[in-house]
Amino acid sequence: MTKKPTKELAGIRNDRFIWKADELEMVTTGDGPVVYSFDHPSTEPSIQIPLVSPELNSTLDSIYEEIMWLAHRPTPGITAGRARGWYTHIMAESVKRKIRRFSGFVSEQAASDRKADLRLEHFLRIQNRLTRLVEKHRDEAIYDPGEFVQTILECERVHIVTSQENYAAMRAKGDYDKASIHLVPWSEIQEERRAVLWNKMLCNRVANANDFASGGLSKG
Repeated sequence: MTKKPTKELAGIRNDRFIWKADELEMVTTGDGPVVYSFDHPSTEPSIQIPLVSPELNSTLDSIYEEIMWLAHRPTPGITAGRARGWYTHIMAESVKRKIRRFSGFVSEQAASDRKADLRLEHFLRIQNRLTRLVEKHRDEAIYDPGEFVQTILECERVHIVTSQENYAAMRAKGDYDKASIHLVPWSEIQEERRAVLWNKMLCNRVANANDFASGGLSKG
């Protein structure tokens, strides 16, 4: 087993990687599925994310190039945040079913209120993270599509919350305690409600929907 800096891994396509302690660890190619494993020190389950295919990686690389082209334009008003919007508001729709992952957690309100308007909440603040990345790459003349792809894969994770909670989380800058959002694991939700949530919020909307189709927690 060998380790390399993240930037050295950016162009590698056929090895295996494990995300540990804020770095990518390269593992030699072997049998079994190739995965990214994001293991955060929290109450959330470890989620394994399939390594993107060369085709999808190429698509994400192209999106990065388009974002950075916009970010470098001299046109007044094109901020890093607006350039980032090329992914979050336009291109994400075309790739989300391949990379967006359900965390296995639902807010108490979303789990109990049958009439609530529901949302998939990016609890890792994907817009803010990507805006900072674009701003840094523009200001420091960095070209690193690998870091962009890594950030996308990490941040495209979602909880199920209500619409009101989604806005509360944004106002609280992602602080769920401050937003009074309390999460419960998928396994603790009544089976009937899980079926409704799966059909309404997960089926054909997240890449790992099948992991939750029968009720328990994700195998990852």
